Amino acid sequence: MGSDKYMRKGGMVKSMEAGDADMAAINAIALEPLDKGDVYTFEVVACDNDIDRDFERFDEKALGQLAELFVGKTVIKDHSPRADNQFARVYAAEVEDADGETSDGLPLKQLVVKCYTLDNEANSQVIAEIKGGIKKEVSVSFMPESVTCSICGIDRRKAWCEHRWGKEYDGEACHFTLSDISDAYELSFVAIPAQRGAGTKKEYLLDGEEPSGPAEAKTEEKAAGAPEGAHSISRAKALAAAFLATIER
Repeated sequence: MGSDKYMRKGGMVKSMEAGDADMAAINAIALEPLDKGDVYTFEVVACDNDIDRDFERFDEKALGQLAELFVGKTVIKDHSPRADNQFARVYAAEVEDADGETSDGLPLKQLVVKCYTLDNEANSQVIAEIKGGIKKEVSVSFMPESVTCSICGIDRRKAWCEHRWGKEYDGEACHFTLSDISDAYELSFVAIPAQRGAGTKKEYLLDGEEPSGPAEAKTEEKAAGAPEGAHSISRAKALAAAFLATIER
């Protein structure tokens, strides 16, 4: 199976004031010492462990893995992975308990990441848009090694199963659990289509065995409500290779 998937979850970006512990974490990343007056800091509730509108979820282990992997990763302005679009960097991340439960009764957990950027003229417009609530949505890009079906327990990274996202089987809606996160690439501010439940979105690429039937790929068009589409394995691999080549430069 090869697919290029985009999923949306409710999220939040908000300003925060940096304390001494924040500055210590920031200066562990910066090449030269920075003071509180040099930086603007903000935090993002990036994702949680609830079943989302695309019938996929992170398990708690995956949230912890993302928290470790995102520290030090870049934040870009518009989802285009060019060096001149780099705006901020993640300096801390943790999984926090949230109010309420998931839709199936589990304690709700959220991945919260803290980011910093230089408080200067070059970044003033983006900072103003964050403060004004204009930039509130981000994407998180990552690689899961396990995508497990809730109906049959098959890991779709290793084998194909016939169950489809959101379809009911004996009264149970099928969803897939994302886990064993091997890498996290970047966070980026994005423009979210005007649709129900739009918020923080996540993106990942999968490759592996192609099923005998049509590949089940949920693209950005699918997430926006368009008919289902599919990418071939070669396209998914090409997208991944192009993205990695870009960020390595």
